[in-house]
Amino acid sequence: MSTTGMLNELVEFEGPVRCVPGSGAVTLMLGGRGRGGEPTTALFAGAHSSSGLTGLPGKLHDVRLFDGPGASAARQVRLQSRELQLDLVCRSLQVHRQVGGPFFAAVPPVQVRAATRLGWAVLLSVLRIPGAARLLTALRGRP
Repeated sequence: MSTTGMLNELVEFEGPVRCVPGSGAVTLMLGGRGRGGEPTTALFAGAHSSSGLTGLPGKLHDVRLFDGPGASAARQVRLQSRELQLDLVCRSLQVHRQVGGPFFAAVPPVQVRAATRLGWAVLLSVLRIPGAARLLTALRGRP
């Protein structure tokens, strides 16, 4: 059995993946399309490797991230791509996925009739006239 067979897969990218080393809190960013085609970004905080991060290419292909072995305070992540395999140690890893598409596909759109839209447009336009709010309040019979 291969060593990746025992590791838990965190994220899988399809196709080209941007690889951007950074400074400060986020020391490495990977961005591309996830397995389902949704935009996915992985942000590494405090990432370092025994071979260093300075020689990483700007673009990787078919990247897979696995949880590394060990139960230390730092998180170990294995990065596999067509170009390289890299064992990273980082303080934290955040994976961001765009969920708007599946969410709005599951929620039906609101259907508002044209008469309702027109009524609200007229009311809001009338309320822009100075004193119209007091006049409408008086017509409704409230003080």
